[in-house]
Amino acid sequence: MQNKKAMELPISMIVMLIISIIVFIFGITLVYKIFRAGDIATQIDQRVQDEIMSALRQGNEIVAMPKNYAKATQGQKISFAIGIRNIDSDSEFSVVLGLDNAYTPDDTSTISVDNFYIEDNWLGNFKEQKTGIIKKDQFKIVPITIKAGPNIRTTESAKKGTYVFNVCVFRGNPLECSAGNLASTYPQNKIQQINVQI
Repeated sequence: MQNKKAMELPISMIVMLIISIIVFIFGITLVYKIFRAGDIATQIDQRVQDEIMSALRQGNEIVAMPKNYAKATQGQKISFAIGIRNIDSDSEFSVVLGLDNAYTPDDTSTISVDNFYIEDNWLGNFKEQKTGIIKKDQFKIVPITIKAGPNIRTTESAKKGTYVFNVCVFRGNPLECSAGNLASTYPQNKIQQINVQI
Protein backbone atom coordinates (compact mmCIF):
# COMPACT_ATOMS: atom_id res chain seq x y z
CA MET A 1 0.00 0.00 0.00
CA GLN A 2 2.83 2.34 0.83
CA ASN A 3 4.50 1.72 -2.55
CA LYS A 4 1.28 2.63 -4.39
CA LYS A 5 1.08 6.06 -2.70
CA ALA A 6 4.74 6.61 -3.44
CA MET A 7 4.03 5.99 -7.13
CA GLU A 8 1.05 8.40 -7.20
CA LEU A 9 3.17 11.37 -6.19
CA PRO A 10 5.71 11.06 -9.01
CA ILE A 11 2.96 10.46 -11.61
CA SER A 12 1.04 13.60 -10.58
CA MET A 13 4.34 15.51 -10.64
CA ILE A 14 5.02 14.27 -14.18
CA VAL A 15 1.53 15.31 -15.29
CA MET A 16 2.04 18.79 -13.80
CA LEU A 17 5.44 19.05 -15.50
CA ILE A 18 3.93 18.15 -18.88
CA ILE A 19 1.12 20.70 -18.44
CA SER A 20 3.68 23.36 -17.44
CA ILE A 21 5.77 22.64 -20.53
CA ILE A 22 2.70 22.91 -22.79
CA VAL A 23 1.69 26.25 -21.23
CA PHE A 24 5.29 27.48 -21.55
CA ILE A 25 5.43 26.54 -25.26
CA PHE A 26 2.06 28.23 -25.85
CA GLY A 27 3.38 31.41 -24.17
CA ILE A 28 6.54 31.44 -26.29
CA THR A 29 4.48 30.95 -29.47
CA LEU A 30 2.19 33.83 -28.51
CA VAL A 31 5.12 36.16 -27.80
CA TYR A 32 6.74 35.17 -31.10
CA LYS A 33 3.56 35.98 -33.03
CA ILE A 34 3.26 39.38 -31.33
CA PHE A 35 6.87 40.28 -32.14
CA ARG A 36 6.47 38.92 -35.68
CA ALA A 37 3.49 41.27 -36.21
CA GLY A 38 5.67 44.13 -34.97
CA ASP A 39 8.38 43.12 -37.47
CA ILE A 40 5.87 43.26 -40.33
CA ALA A 41 4.83 46.77 -39.26
CA THR A 42 8.52 47.73 -39.10
CA GLN A 43 9.05 46.34 -42.60
CA ILE A 44 6.16 48.42 -43.93
CA ASP A 45 7.60 51.50 -42.23
CA GLN A 46 11.03 50.64 -43.66
CA ARG A 47 9.54 50.44 -47.16
CA VAL A 48 8.00 53.91 -46.76
CA GLN A 49 11.29 55.22 -45.37
CA ASP A 50 13.15 53.79 -48.37
CA GLU A 51 10.69 55.48 -50.75
CA ILE A 52 11.17 58.81 -48.96
CA MET A 53 14.96 58.51 -48.98
CA SER A 54 14.93 57.58 -52.66
CA ALA A 55 12.78 60.60 -53.54
CA LEU A 56 15.01 62.93 -51.53
CA ARG A 57 18.31 61.54 -52.84
CA GLN A 58 17.55 60.80 -56.47
CA GLY A 59 14.83 63.30 -57.24
CA ASN A 60 14.76 67.03 -56.90
CA GLU A 61 12.45 66.77 -53.90
CA ILE A 62 13.32 68.60 -50.70
CA VAL A 63 10.11 67.43 -49.01
CA ALA A 64 8.71 63.98 -49.80
CA MET A 65 5.64 62.10 -48.60
CA PRO A 66 4.97 59.10 -50.87
CA LYS A 67 2.12 57.65 -48.78
CA ASN A 68 -0.66 60.20 -48.39
CA TYR A 69 -3.86 58.13 -48.44
CA ALA A 70 -5.30 55.51 -46.10
CA LYS A 71 -8.61 53.88 -45.28
CA ALA A 72 -9.42 53.64 -41.59
CA THR A 73 -12.13 52.65 -39.19
CA GLN A 74 -13.17 54.85 -36.28
CA GLY A 75 -10.57 54.72 -33.53
CA GLN A 76 -7.85 53.29 -35.80
CA LYS A 77 -4.41 54.91 -35.88
CA ILE A 78 -2.82 55.45 -39.29
CA SER A 79 0.87 56.16 -39.71
CA PHE A 80 2.45 58.35 -42.35
CA ALA A 81 5.88 59.93 -42.68
CA ILE A 82 7.34 63.01 -44.33
CA GLY A 83 10.96 63.41 -45.34
CA ILE A 84 12.81 66.73 -45.27
CA ARG A 85 16.11 67.46 -47.04
CA ASN A 86 17.88 70.61 -45.91
CA ILE A 87 19.57 72.35 -48.85
CA ASP A 88 20.53 75.48 -46.88
CA SER A 89 22.52 76.11 -43.70
CA ASP A 90 21.92 74.01 -40.57
CA SER A 91 18.37 74.71 -39.37
CA GLU A 92 15.53 73.42 -37.28
CA PHE A 93 12.28 72.68 -39.10
CA SER A 94 8.67 72.33 -37.97
CA VAL A 95 5.98 70.05 -39.38
CA VAL A 96 2.44 71.34 -38.84
CA LEU A 97 -0.83 69.58 -39.66
CA GLY A 98 -4.29 71.07 -39.94
CA LEU A 99 -7.67 69.88 -41.17
CA ASP A 100 -8.38 71.27 -44.63
CA ASN A 101 -11.86 69.84 -45.19
CA ALA A 102 -14.06 66.75 -44.99
CA TYR A 103 -16.06 65.36 -47.89
CA THR A 104 -18.98 62.95 -48.23
CA PRO A 105 -18.17 59.48 -49.65
CA ASP A 106 -19.23 60.56 -53.15
CA ASP A 107 -17.11 63.77 -52.91
CA THR A 108 -20.10 65.91 -53.95
CA SER A 109 -20.39 67.95 -50.76
CA THR A 110 -18.52 68.80 -47.59
CA ILE A 111 -19.16 67.49 -44.10
CA SER A 112 -19.62 70.16 -41.46
CA VAL A 113 -16.99 69.52 -38.75
CA ASP A 114 -15.35 71.27 -35.83
CA ASN A 115 -11.80 71.79 -37.14
CA PHE A 116 -10.34 72.50 -33.69
CA TYR A 117 -11.97 69.41 -32.20
CA ILE A 118 -10.62 67.16 -34.97
CA GLU A 119 -7.14 68.70 -34.83
CA ASP A 120 -6.95 68.27 -31.05
CA ASN A 121 -8.45 64.78 -30.90
CA TRP A 122 -7.37 63.17 -34.17
CA LEU A 123 -3.88 64.69 -34.48
CA GLY A 124 -2.88 65.07 -30.82
CA ASN A 125 0.86 65.65 -30.45
CA PHE A 126 1.40 65.25 -34.19
CA LYS A 127 -0.37 68.54 -34.92
CA GLU A 128 2.93 70.35 -34.49
CA GLN A 129 6.40 68.79 -34.36
CA LYS A 130 9.90 70.20 -34.35
CA THR A 131 12.55 68.19 -36.17
CA GLY A 132 15.60 69.29 -34.26
CA ILE A 133 18.57 70.62 -36.21
CA ILE A 134 18.99 69.20 -39.70
CA LYS A 135 22.47 69.84 -41.06
CA LYS A 136 23.01 71.13 -44.58
CA ASP A 137 22.52 68.40 -47.22
CA GLN A 138 21.12 65.97 -44.59
CA PHE A 139 17.72 64.25 -44.39
CA LYS A 140 15.22 63.69 -41.62
CA ILE A 141 12.10 61.53 -41.65
CA VAL A 142 9.32 62.77 -39.39
CA PRO A 143 6.54 60.33 -38.37
CA ILE A 144 2.91 61.41 -38.50
CA THR A 145 0.07 59.50 -36.85
CA ILE A 146 -3.60 60.32 -37.26
CA LYS A 147 -6.18 58.59 -35.09
CA ALA A 148 -9.50 58.46 -36.92
CA GLY A 149 -11.54 59.59 -33.97
CA PRO A 150 -15.06 58.49 -33.19
CA ASN A 151 -16.36 62.08 -33.21
CA ILE A 152 -16.18 65.21 -35.38
CA ARG A 153 -17.60 67.36 -32.58
CA THR A 154 -17.99 66.78 -28.87
CA THR A 155 -21.52 65.44 -29.37
CA GLU A 156 -21.47 64.24 -32.99
CA SER A 157 -20.10 60.96 -34.32
CA ALA A 158 -17.70 60.87 -37.25
CA LYS A 159 -19.39 60.41 -40.60
CA LYS A 160 -18.21 58.26 -43.48
CA GLY A 161 -16.19 60.27 -45.95
CA THR A 162 -12.73 61.60 -46.73
CA TYR A 163 -10.96 63.85 -44.25
CA VAL A 164 -8.20 65.94 -45.85
CA PHE A 165 -5.32 67.22 -43.72
CA ASN A 166 -2.78 69.84 -44.82
CA VAL A 167 0.86 69.15 -43.95
CA CYS A 168 3.22 72.14 -43.92
CA VAL A 169 6.95 72.26 -43.32
CA PHE A 170 8.39 75.50 -41.96
CA ARG A 171 12.00 76.47 -41.38
CA GLY A 172 12.29 77.49 -37.73
CA ASN A 173 9.18 78.26 -35.69
CA PRO A 174 5.86 76.74 -36.71
CA LEU A 175 3.03 78.75 -38.20
CA GLU A 176 -0.55 77.77 -38.90
CA CYS A 177 -0.76 75.42 -41.89
CA SER A 178 -3.00 77.52 -44.11
CA ALA A 179 -3.03 79.30 -47.46
CA GLY A 180 -2.16 82.57 -45.69
CA ASN A 181 1.25 81.17 -44.72
CA LEU A 182 2.21 79.64 -48.08
CA ALA A 183 5.10 82.06 -48.59
CA SER A 184 6.71 80.76 -45.37
CA THR A 185 6.48 77.03 -46.16
CA TYR A 186 9.50 74.92 -47.05
CA PRO A 187 9.69 74.68 -50.00
CA GLN A 188 7.94 77.97 -50.60
CA ASN A 189 4.27 77.78 -51.65
CA LYS A 190 4.07 74.02 -51.09
CA ILE A 191 1.53 72.19 -48.91
CA GLN A 192 1.36 68.40 -48.77
CA GLN A 193 -1.96 66.68 -48.09
CA ILE A 194 -3.07 63.49 -46.36
CA ASN A 195 -6.43 61.88 -47.16
CA VAL A 196 -8.04 59.61 -44.57
CA GLN A 197 -11.15 57.77 -45.71
CA ILE A 198 -13.54 56.45 -43.07
